[in-house]
Amino acid sequence: MSLRVVLLTVVVIAWWTLSALNQFKGGAWTAGVRRYLPRVVVPIYIFFAPEPPRADSRLVWRDEVDGRWGQWQELHFGFAPLYRRWLFNPEVIESKAVSVLTDALLTLGSVLGPRGFLLTSPYVALLHVLTCRSRARSATGIQFAVVRTNIASQRRCLDVAFVSEVHDAREAVGHVC
Repeated sequence: MSLRVVLLTVVVIAWWTLSALNQFKGGAWTAGVRRYLPRVVVPIYIFFAPEPPRADSRLVWRDEVDGRWGQWQELHFGFAPLYRRWLFNPEVIESKAVSVLTDALLTLGSVLGPRGFLLTSPYVALLHVLTCRSRARSATGIQFAVVRTNIASQRRCLDVAFVSEVHDAREAVGHVC
């Protein structure tokens, strides 16, 4: 085994160990890690209690066929089979990527104004993901929206946070995704 492989293995194991230890909030050692290393290098994730997320974003879309708009459909990638879900679940990665893109779009939309978001990376990426989905071949238009579900005072509230402009879907028919 070469020296490069050994050094790379040591670096990856150290990074993984620091990332795993950084998930625990208590202790002076983890506070020191957070103080000297940026969050990009050693991430922290909050998936479970005591600080679960209070809001959830959903991406919905609809097609225009023969001049009529179809029903709103939620973009959902499904789940991996139960026998491998605990170990390898790429569908969660795709869902997490869409979640991050929708959050970034909502943040940029509030900063850039009414039409400033059209050429941002999150908007273009979400539009690309949706045009690559299986849909009616005769679709002439596509539109998407971000719907937020907020848990406030023991009841769930739905809020339409963002609605895209209508895009011509005929241009994307020959595009290979």
